Amino acid sequence: MSYSIHRLVTLAQKEVGYLEKKSNAHLNSKTKNAGDRNYTKYWRDVDPSLQGSYWCACFISWLFLKAYGLEGARTLLLHWPYITCQVIYEKFKAAGRCFCSPKVGDIVVFFNGSRMYHTGLIVGVSKERFTTIEGNSSDGSSVIANGGAVVKKSYALNEAVAAGHRFLRPKYGKQIKKKDCSKTIQLWQKRANQEYGEWILKYQKERLEEDGIFGEKSLAAALLIWKKEAKKRGGVCRPSVNRFGLGCKRIAGKCQIQTDSDNPFVFVAKGLLAGAGFYSVRSVSCRFAEKTEAAVKNYQTYYDLEVDGIIGKKTWEKLFANP
Repeated sequence: MSYSIHRLVTLAQKEVGYLEKKSNAHLNSKTKNAGDRNYTKYWRDVDPSLQGSYWCACFISWLFLKAYGLEGARTLLLHWPYITCQVIYEKFKAAGRCFCSPKVGDIVVFFNGSRMYHTGLIVGVSKERFTTIEGNSSDGSSVIANGGAVVKKSYALNEAVAAGHRFLRPKYGKQIKKKDCSKTIQLWQKRANQEYGEWILKYQKERLEEDGIFGEKSLAAALLIWKKEAKKRGGVCRPSVNRFGLGCKRIAGKCQIQTDSDNPFVFVAKGLLAGAGFYSVRSVSCRFAEKTEAAVKNYQTYYDLEVDGIIGKKTWEKLFANP
């Protein structure tokens, strides 16, 4: 079984800005009833008996609980609930899952010279730095425990390792990885210019640059083509409006495509899937075949959509919102 790291990171990002409360009131609100009494929705959902306690580890437990359910959280964290930094460090170290170099999805535990005392989730890694989302912390360049908020922070990797901070790696299983689809995008841009060049020129004032980069102009061209075809099915989608608006959403269900579909909607979908990093092939047609279905399923899995290999209303909306 595999557990989506993307789901966990997306969930964590949505929590940034949450402030601890001075009482049990307004626990679901990010900012109402803010105080310094350590009351949070995280303790309410993980272990209400500990409400009012320090909550950096509880925040991590809550993320895993919401992303994967109780059994998934218990499996990935090696125990339940995770409420003590030193305990989880010892469990992951004993399991051979403690590292000095981070990956996205790792749990970082911070060392204060005598014990592990604070924690966060790794949401970004570069050559020299790593980015976290932490509960019960605050803004600033240093590690801040009991800071009262969910914040996004960045640290220098070499300094963190030298300080004794470590990275714990749950066994998430195989992850869906995005591909380099630049050649497919370039093929798509070329065909879009060949078959829809005048249409694109009319509304965008220039044809697509065939550079293999699926930027704003390629996305806008895909939307133009989609609207042109949707109109044939009764859609009221103004080509001059550069967004997937209400008119598009109303007709999207009638623009469903799946295996063996053969129409311009498939061509549009292939461009969007390539732009998102899920479709890399040597030619781009209007035929919905096995590779297209596989790309759709990977995309749906990655973005927590219903995995059916069919591009219907919700998948169209997501593709145009986040290609």
